[in-house]
Amino acid sequence: MQQQPTSSRPSADFALALCSFVGYFAASHVPDQPAYVVPATVLDRAIPLIPTSVWPYLSLYPFLGLNAVYFWPKPKQARRVFQAITLLNSLGSIVFCSVRTTVPRPQSTTSRLLAWLWQVDPPYNAFPSLHTAYAVVLAAAHWRVHSPWRWLVSAWALAIIISTLTTKQHHFWDVIGGIGLARLVAGKLFADLSPAHQL
Repeated sequence: MQQQPTSSRPSADFALALCSFVGYFAASHVPDQPAYVVPATVLDRAIPLIPTSVWPYLSLYPFLGLNAVYFWPKPKQARRVFQAITLLNSLGSIVFCSVRTTVPRPQSTTSRLLAWLWQVDPPYNAFPSLHTAYAVVLAAAHWRVHSPWRWLVSAWALAIIISTLTTKQHHFWDVIGGIGLARLVAGKLFADLSPAHQL
């Protein structure tokens, strides 16, 4: 069996994608920076807090990991996906560092897990919603390559997006911003992605 050339492997792009998360987390922990409240829409006021929806919200992380595993054996597809994550984080961090946004959270919750999330995750980096952007970009990648998992990935992505609203982590405008950011990145990196675009 012929060994793949090192240059074809997605390791470097994967490492860069991991490093790009540093900017996202750092931007939310800058002290004494003013934050602008994302306006609540009629939809936001109508959507109740659903504490158990913290599970699909936190499921983003296994969602990212499983997608990395799925695309890894397809180097060109994998590199595009990892590059997309890097670009999402980079553009998101630029926005977060330029204009800090926040969403007011409820005073309390019956869920210990959601209370823990609110404690460890500062209520910043609201617009655009990167949870939404990751979900949309990865679903788009599966559709571009005609993945057999595309329907399941899309359903999981939708659950993640809805959970950003039902956990009160984001408002509707944050979701719209995340979708817009994802479409921009997918349009740039996935334009020629196809089922044959693997090796």
